[in-house]
Amino acid sequence: MKINHFLLFTLASIVIIFAQCNTEKPLDPNTFYINGTIKGLEDAVGMRVNLDELEMGKNTAVANVELGKDGHFEFEVPVSASPKLYRLRSSNISMFVSNENGTNQVELNADAKNPIKGNYTVKGSPASSAVQTLYEKVLTRKASANDFKILVEQNMPYAAAYMTQKYLPVNTSSVAVHNLAISKLKQAHPTLPLVQAYTTDLSRKVRQMSGGGSGVKVGQVAPDIKLPNPDGEMMQLSSLKGKVVVVDFWASWCGPCRRYGNPKLVELNKKYGKDDFAIFNVALERGQNNKRWIDAIEKDGLTWPHQVVDTKREFSPIYGASRIPRVYLVDKAGKIAAINPQGAELDNKIKELLKG
Repeated sequence: MKINHFLLFTLASIVIIFAQCNTEKPLDPNTFYINGTIKGLEDAVGMRVNLDELEMGKNTAVANVELGKDGHFEFEVPVSASPKLYRLRSSNISMFVSNENGTNQVELNADAKNPIKGNYTVKGSPASSAVQTLYEKVLTRKASANDFKILVEQNMPYAAAYMTQKYLPVNTSSVAVHNLAISKLKQAHPTLPLVQAYTTDLSRKVRQMSGGGSGVKVGQVAPDIKLPNPDGEMMQLSSLKGKVVVVDFWASWCGPCRRYGNPKLVELNKKYGKDDFAIFNVALERGQNNKRWIDAIEKDGLTWPHQVVDTKREFSPIYGASRIPRVYLVDKAGKIAAINPQGAELDNKIKELLKG
């Protein structure tokens, strides 16, 4: 009988491949597997990746592992009854991972030399991928209220609520998105602590925005501010009456002010004419040594003249600037026109007031 050597070779190959597949460790449905690679490290050996569980107001360290020679890492986390959102941190890397929608295996890949921390790839988790898309826009200051709404409308109420509460500023154009995020989270997971914490936080911010409690309100005359500039010369907000003014509370020690707020102000200063537009920066510095503040002004390119310092916190309580960065838009008549507008809302409101 003639032997078909090709058929025998093929059958043998199939048997070998099948045997190899069966030697792999089966996935445990009660374990959440997170693995991936961080490229671009000069020497990954000895470096570690941290895994944190994220909750509103606090982060809990879950585990940390040492990177392999090629930058590879693996985590195995017990699957929980309630949804979780995690973040991986290492060097210049920050990556979010969600276990919503029954996901139990996620692959993350990033490049440590990438200047944008939120630029990484996700495999195996649509929820984690959606969060990555939004996070990258947040870091590049391109995220709009509608981008958060898109995330909220997907089937990942916990991740969406966390990201929206943390990264979407509360203003007139975003309140509806915040309420939608709370509503969807409450419907899916009514007993989670985030539901009540988010609801309380939003209520407080809405009261501040509308002028409830301490702080200014839209329509009232902007309280005058008189403080010294870097040379010790007193400058007054009221001297800018007749112009549209952005009043910005910030500080040299405030990370979000330096990363997001100041670049936006620089953009506005270049965009709008100086005859009818101005920026009035109020720095909430600590102590009497203003060198760090003056250095920050130069480093961040804040070239306009109205830079003042409020070391005694005299005016931030009057305006309700309990958190910074905090922006107030003042119209040509010297009245508060908007409280903490962000992104496109701020641009559109300035254009509207300049035409008036």
